[in-house]
Amino acid sequence: ESHGESGTIQITRSTYDLIRNQFDCESRGTIKVKGADDMETWHVLGRKADPGPAIDSLA
Repeated sequence: ESHGESGTIQITRSTYDLIRNQFDCESRGTIKVKGADDMETWHVLGRKADPGPAIDSLA
């Protein structure tokens, strides 16, 4: 939260991987997080018009 921008939803790689088929996201690059490694982040821009499958096929 301390690294985000006001009025936006910032997510990490693990969340992006879960929602990328349903939501448009914009890469924000890598940020330094205190007490952790560098993290890739994205901003959620909105829901996609045609979301497609909820979860990528594991097969």
